[in-house]
Amino acid sequence: MQIIFIALLGQQYPCEYVNSEVGGEKDCITMDYYTGFSKILLILIACMASSGLISNDLTNNSIHLYLSRPISRTDYLIARFMPIFMLLMLFTAFPNLLVYITVFFESGFELDWLKEHSWLFFNIILQGILYSFTFAIIGLTFSATINREAFAAGGFFLTIYGLLIIVEFANYIVENDIVFILSISHLLEIISYDIHNLDYYVWNREDERVLLDLHS
Repeated sequence: MQIIFIALLGQQYPCEYVNSEVGGEKDCITMDYYTGFSKILLILIACMASSGLISNDLTNNSIHLYLSRPISRTDYLIARFMPIFMLLMLFTAFPNLLVYITVFFESGFELDWLKEHSWLFFNIILQGILYSFTFAIIGLTFSATINREAFAAGGFFLTIYGLLIIVEFANYIVENDIVFILSISHLLEIISYDIHNLDYYVWNREDERVLLDLHS
């Protein structure tokens, strides 16, 4: 979840402007060295934590016992949804809030800094809700569809990363950034950057960081 670091960069994102005798050139800031790990960790947590929530009840036939009590199916789904949602919120929003509080602490607890960056606090919460809600829904869908926990977890993981790989290859072939919206991972990142009012950059064939163009 590197977006908060990018948001704190301000005018330095996505590049720093460097003056030279010949002219101006841009020295781009690369902040992607750890983002792949955090993304795959989030997906692994989501697929492992959600895959058995409903599938185990279906396998053990205990779901009929739950539904025979004076609770509705909506209550049952909410009871299964909230634990995984809160767990993912703990992973998505909480670390970014720690960074936010740390930067506020380093500013000397200046109220002016807090007022200027109050939007960032709400954006962090909104971004966490976006990721947590999406992955929780996908995880519960696979858990309810596939009775075996391992297969449900595998289906979740392959759906996220399988689509990501397919879309990357498709973009390489058609050279049109619009295909990125077909990937759940890319789509969540695009929406997250839009929440923070930031431009979303991707790597092109020449390993250059370019602005994502969804209008061509």
